[in-house]
Amino acid sequence: MTDFDEQRVMAQMGPGVCCRDGFLGEDTRSLGEIIAADAAELSSLGVTSCEIAASLSAILELAQEAQERPVELSPGARAQYTGAMGQIPSPFGDGLLEKGQVELSFDDETVVFTPLLIHMIGEYGFFEGLGGRYRRSPREWAKLLGFVE
Repeated sequence: MTDFDEQRVMAQMGPGVCCRDGFLGEDTRSLGEIIAADAAELSSLGVTSCEIAASLSAILELAQEAQERPVELSPGARAQYTGAMGQIPSPFGDGLLEKGQVELSFDDETVVFTPLLIHMIGEYGFFEGLGGRYRRSPREWAKLLGFVE
């Protein structure tokens, strides 16, 4: 995991700073506490944040190649990328990432993720705070991506 200045990053994560909704939702825990809790959950599952990020990256790439048309990943699983103009800064202060999102649909559920979320998961183990717009727990991602039952 990459090091960061927690106070500076927390200031960047609030609503309206890097994006309209921010990244913390209604979570009142510190950034360190959020990341530690998610790391513990990942450890109990035997999955790493880098594995989750790599799987999401692969889906992003397939969806982008389909040029905003749905792409079937497996029976009952589809992904569709919707691009947006411009870039969004990482609240961790380590660059700009493309805007856009992937809708990942299964027979009974749809989840949405962004290139920025992939970056935050892979580099920092940050899945967003509870109630965050793109928040899914590590367990939910691990199950959706087939790492666990």
